[in-house]
Amino acid sequence: MRSDLGKSLLDVFLSLGATSGKTIFIQAGLVQFIEAARKIQSKYLPKLIIDCLLCAIGDQGTIVMPSFTTNCARKGLPFDLKHTPSDAGSLVEYLRKQPRSCRSLHPVNSVVAFGRLAHAFTEEVSLGSYSWDSPFDRMTLEDTVVICMGMPSNLSNSFSHYAETKASLPYLYNKILDYIPVSIDGNPVFKDFYMTVRYLDYDVSPDRSKHDHLMRQSGLMRFAKWCGGLFYAISLADYLNILKPQLKKDPYFLLSHPPVFRGNERPSDGCTYHEVSINKIGDKGINHERI
Repeated sequence: MRSDLGKSLLDVFLSLGATSGKTIFIQAGLVQFIEAARKIQSKYLPKLIIDCLLCAIGDQGTIVMPSFTTNCARKGLPFDLKHTPSDAGSLVEYLRKQPRSCRSLHPVNSVVAFGRLAHAFTEEVSLGSYSWDSPFDRMTLEDTVVICMGMPSNLSNSFSHYAETKASLPYLYNKILDYIPVSIDGNPVFKDFYMTVRYLDYDVSPDRSKHDHLMRQSGLMRFAKWCGGLFYAISLADYLNILKPQLKKDPYFLLSHPPVFRGNERPSDGCTYHEVSINKIGDKGINHERI
């Protein structure tokens, strides 16, 4: 392993806020890092990245990565906490296979964690994907920095979905995952897991362009490049504080346009205006009130 390559990567992580004691939530795609793959064998790249990150945050820090298994949701494939690989790439898989790593129990939106708070982020978590007391919710209580590397398509991350869930946006609902067999090292788990998803019956079209413009304008996002790949990072507290008022003002901020819901169908089911209009006779005549 080339020491100059590791030193330059360590400098990048430190410049992005990955310092001693921090919790780092990292999402990564390694295809962009062509220059690094030319200097070392590609199979050693995940080890180099994790080693440099651990060096930056020290013994008191924690690394968390999304170890999502979307194929379990799409195809009803079984999920085993110990053995089912993540769909999220080689860096996640490298971290998941480390002897002291921990993984949260959720058949679709699990996370893998390594470091001081690994058990705190993954044990006895809620049954929902981004719900109260999920790993994502617990990370908001710590000094967490979100780092994305090799993901140039937009400036979003998994916490945008957490924000959508916490904001109870009208184009989302909670899907029960009872069709996915769940186990821990082969032992069946009988719990009612669920995940927050978008309605498929409507034109719910995600669009992060306004989100990205807002993040750039804030001046709170840090950027760096290393071996041909782009990094960006932001404090989790800053990220949510920027996003929260936008979702409060416009619940469709993260979409290209508001969906056109159909009356009397979820999520617009219920009585019509005509059905809930009640005539009240008062001193000044008849008033029409809507319940």
